[in-house]
Amino acid sequence: MQPQFEEKRFALRMALRLPIVVSGRADDGAAWSEPTETDDISTLGALFQLNQKIKQGDILYIRSHRPDGVPVEVKAQVMR
Repeated sequence: MQPQFEEKRFALRMALRLPIVVSGRADDGAAWSEPTETDDISTLGALFQLNQKIKQGDILYIRSHRPDGVPVEVKAQVMR
């Protein structure tokens, strides 16, 4: 019998497509930046797709705009 995966998410996720720009550093230290959009979001995180290879623990910077046009940037850590 396979062990069951224990879901550790506690925040309700909401399907929402928001344009974002994600940036970070590759293993060799080179900076990269990629436009994408969220698949869903919660108060504790967001799901989105990237072409850039990332791994658990990487630090990313996510930029977007509030509805009033004010730019927002957050620092995030890859959890999954």
